Amino acid sequence: MRLILAVFFVVQLNQVHNEVYVGQDYGTHAAIMEEIRASKGGKWFAMDSTNRPAIYWLASLCKDFTRDRYTYELSSIFWIILGVPALALLHRSLLSAIRAPELRIGLVALVAFLPAHLVAGVVFAGDIGVALPFALGAWALARSLEATARGPSLGFAALAGLALAAGTFVKVSFLMLPVATVATILLVWRWRRIDAARAGLIALLAVLFPLVVGGALYLRNARELSRAEGRHVFFREGSPEVNWRTLLWFRGKDAFVLNAPTYWAKNPEEQLILVQPNVFSYPALLHLGVFTDVLNYAPKGGYLAATPRPEPQQSYAVLAVRNGMLWSALAAAAWLALGLLVLGSLFKPALAPPTGLAVWAVQGAVWFLPIMLSLPYLRSAYTWGYWLPRLVVPGLWAAAFVSGWFLDRVLPSRTRWWYRGALALALLQTWWHLRSMWF
Repeated sequence: MRLILAVFFVVQLNQVHNEVYVGQDYGTHAAIMEEIRASKGGKWFAMDSTNRPAIYWLASLCKDFTRDRYTYELSSIFWIILGVPALALLHRSLLSAIRAPELRIGLVALVAFLPAHLVAGVVFAGDIGVALPFALGAWALARSLEATARGPSLGFAALAGLALAAGTFVKVSFLMLPVATVATILLVWRWRRIDAARAGLIALLAVLFPLVVGGALYLRNARELSRAEGRHVFFREGSPEVNWRTLLWFRGKDAFVLNAPTYWAKNPEEQLILVQPNVFSYPALLHLGVFTDVLNYAPKGGYLAATPRPEPQQSYAVLAVRNGMLWSALAAAAWLALGLLVLGSLFKPALAPPTGLAVWAVQGAVWFLPIMLSLPYLRSAYTWGYWLPRLVVPGLWAAAFVSGWFLDRVLPSRTRWWYRGALALALLQTWWHLRSMWF
């Protein structure tokens, strides 16, 4: 596990060296930081509610500390450092639901080196800082619900509340997680693992505080931006760009993503191929973005230059996206199995899955689903990148957790070779990811 964390840190430092922090909307975020700096603490928000102040406050401190020589490099390194304990917390959480150590190590390696995660952890945007508050909140809530004594249970609940409250300063999606927390507490109470009194106290500590903090931030945001024009436009009647068929099922052109194209791939008419309305399904684009560096951040200046992915990185990207189909199919089967199990547990609590698994699954689903289900109503859903997996990285972590639990239950336990084979496949997939992104 220590080796995985060390390699993760080195890989991310290399990405900082390659200026991967200069990503989508970099200029916008840099301008927001400067506007907040100019207010000398009077403003926390300079654009719509999805942009939270924590990354700008940190970048401002880095600018002062380095005299504007390494502002964004130092900021990214700070978030990379915080990403290391986040992965360690994921591994600790897996102990409660996955028996095979080979699966736990393989899943952490796979999560750590998913291209979507590697990109989100470096690019100067709100997604850069979500890993630790999300992981800490899920781990602490699980410990709270699993504890046998009231004192530790309430202590962990308070820690979960603090983590979620801190997260609201990083990303607006944390506003939804108290809903996930309430749902998980109700499930665990229904499974008779905690009594009503403790459920109420845990909810008070883990739900009320982040709601108050998040609500205060929302009100401040509304007050400061009352005259600002919002960037994110919704259509009540639906957008013509993404229909429900595109969102939920596959399209005939989806096989094209198996060639690992980047966002910048063009057709003979010089149009960007991947963002043509209702040509490629959301599941296919999500898969492509999870297993490849779809915006081509990794080569130095790659995103700004919009250049093709060079060799041998392109060949490794093809291997990653094609063999990643195995992991996407596993995740889909695992989510289906867990959903049916949770549904059955409402009537027969003995069927209930492990508490830690339930916490991570519900938190990840509540992060992912609002973003996914809003796509048919958003303007510029394709071209503005609302489909990019960097927005739903916590959901990917949860999907890995659910997939590992499912494998742990279906693989024959009489021999370790099945588990070792799964570990080998995970490490091979990880190798393809690293080779496709190392410059």
